[in-house]
Parts: sequence; C-alpha cells; structure tokens
Amino acid sequence: MERAKQQLTVLRALAKADGPLSARELWSRLSGTGVGLATVYRALQRGVEEGMLESVELLGGGVRYEPKDREHHHYFLCSTCDHAFDLYGCVDGLESHLAEGVLPLSHAVAWSVLAAPAVVWSLRDEQRTRREKPSSTVIMAGATSLLFAGTLLPLPVPVAGVTSHICLTPVLALIVGVPRIVWPTFFVLLLQAVFFAHGGLTTLGVNILTLGLLGPLATVGLWALLRRLGVDGAFSLGLACGVGGLSVYVADAAVLAAALSDVAAPATTFGAVLIGLAPVQMPLAVLEAIASVGIVRLLATRRPDLLPNSLRGGSRTLSAPVASVGLLLLLGLSGCAYEGVDGAVFGATAEGAGRPPTGSIVDLSQGEVGLAMSVLILFGLGFVAGRSWERLLGRRRDALPR
Repeated sequence: MERAKQQLTVLRALAKADGPLSARELWSRLSGTGVGLATVYRALQRGVEEGMLESVELLGGGVRYEPKDREHHHYFLCSTCDHAFDLYGCVDGLESHLAEGVLPLSHAVAWSVLAAPAVVWSLRDEQRTRREKPSSTVIMAGATSLLFAGTLLPLPVPVAGVTSHICLTPVLALIVGVPRIVWPTFFVLLLQAVFFAHGGLTTLGVNILTLGLLGPLATVGLWALLRRLGVDGAFSLGLACGVGGLSVYVADAAVLAAALSDVAAPATTFGAVLIGLAPVQMPLAVLEAIASVGIVRLLATRRPDLLPNSLRGGSRTLSAPVASVGLLLLLGLSGCAYEGVDGAVFGATAEGAGRPPTGSIVDLSQGEVGLAMSVLILFGLGFVAGRSWERLLGRRRDALPR
C-alpha cells in the first residue's frame, strides 16, 4: 500500500511539471514527502512499463520522463539551468514579424500608437526628399519591391530543415536612409497581412518598429562605429547588415516575452525563443550579409550616384553580385520543399502560454477574389520592380550627378 501511494505521488508531481523531468529533478521536487531517489527510479521505470509514462532523450540533456497522454509537442532545453519545458504547436513558418493574435489588445494598441509617428515622420521625409530630388522616386520603387519580395521569399536552412526570411531593411536603410525605409516597411507589411496572411493587423505596429526602424538603426549605428574604428570594406558592411537582421528577431523575442509576461516568466520566454531561432537565423544572417554586399556592389558598379559616399567604396572586395541574387533565388525555390518555423518559435511559444496565433482580422488571401488580388499585386509589383531596376541599372557606371 505504501509503495502504491509513493508511485501515485511521483506520477502526480510529473503531471504538474511544465516539461519532462529527470529522476533527480523529480526527486528534488518531492523533498519533504519521504520519497527516496531509488523509489523515484522504480516508479518511473514502472510507469514506462505500464504505458503511463514515456522517456524523452534530449540532445545533451540526458533522459527525462513525462506522462504519455500529452498532446503532440516539442521541447526547449535551457543551456544555462538545464531545465526542459514543453512547447506546444508545430512548425508553420518563420517570418521577420509576429503573427496575429499573439499580443494582448493593450500591447497591440500601444505598439500601434508608437509606430504611427514613425510612419508619419517617414512620409514627411519622403515628401521633402522628392521635392529636393525628384529622381529619387525610382530607387524607392525598386527598394519597396525588393523588400516585398525578400520578406516573402522562403529561404531554407538545411541544417534545421526549415525556412525563414531575410530582412533587407538594414542594407536599404544604409542606401536610402533610415527615415525613408519606414513607410515602405509599413506598406509591405500591410499588403502581406491583408493579401498573403503574413503577420497581422494587430501586430502591424510592432512589426513596423522592429523591421523598419530598430533593425535599420542597429545597422546604421554599427556601420558608423566600424568605420570610425577604421574597419571598412565588404566585411564591415556585411557584418553591420547581418547584425541588423538579427536584431529584428531579438526584438521580436523581447516583444513576445513581454506580451506573455502574465502567463510565463519573460526571461524564460525570451531565452526559449532565442534558442529556437539561433540555428535558423544565424546562417541566414550570413546570407543577409552576402546579399547586402552584393546589392551595394551592384549599385556601386552601375549607379554610384545613388549611393551615399560612405558606400561607394565600401564593397569593392566582393565581386559577383549577380551570383548573390542567383543564390537567393535558388534557395528560395528549393525552400518550397521545407516548412517554415514561425509557428514553432513565435507562434508555438504563444500557443504554449495559452495565446495561440489567430487568422488575420482582414484576410483577403482566400478564395478566387483573394487569389485574383494576390496575382494582381504580384504582377503590379513585378512590373514596378522591373521598370524601376531597369532605370536604376541602365545608366553607365560612371554616371554621377553634375
């Protein structure tokens, strides 16, 4: 009778845990109950034999146990405290922006209020720049179409078996300036939320701030610091853009941690999301660096008049920008066989905390009308991109303003 009681105590403690536990972790949680370590081992073994428990082996984390009747889920293993916890939800897509429904209404409103002045500031700066230099509209059209394509193009990470996206706002901010990149980000994110079910309207404000402002500011700041330290050239340019892209995802992790603070410890959520993102976003940061240097090199070769002085000689050590673009296209096409990881990291973390992502409030991506609108948008942006980049790259490489 006493052994059965101790077995029940072990099972109950395991059922209350927020993730799989090792025998020693479970024993430490049962301190004061009179259950010894040997008893815990016997209870766990018996639970596995009777089909009530299952063992879980995590890489570098040893053997842990959990109830067998739990729904399908994944795990995060903290490298600092060695604690594992459950993460419900499956891989669904990783974007550089948060999905609909993961933010409380108060957070969504607050982020939108903060983003509104940034968009207005950007639009006013754009109007001023166009009055002073009307020809600058061409590069903004090209930048907007490039941003739209880059943030939708699924790029596979074979090591992780999933896809993600690069940001491109870091390098575009270096080319046209931080103020002028905010409104294209707003425009692109709005189209993606409404017509392609990427992101969402309730998260539009925070996504504008992270992708359109924070990432570019981090890039410009690091680029200026590296140049002041005498570190110039393709390496420093790529480093600045790669770090700028990573900063977008780090900011998203912090925003999500704050949004789920009422149901989960912010530090735990933040660390878990970063651990989940690292194997995917680190390789893509390298790709973003290569693509960024390739874009700058292409403009420096064909249209140096469109670049600020700091960039006209900053990428001469890298050649073959066309190869960079080709690599992106090749990876994007091969990425169709992979699934993304947005749901497994951002979405599944929110879902595991009881706040699953929802469909977009305004979703026109479904049905025949939605398909027609999506095709028209893609065709229109493709036409604009083709015309603008033809005008951008059609002049001689020595075409400088007189």
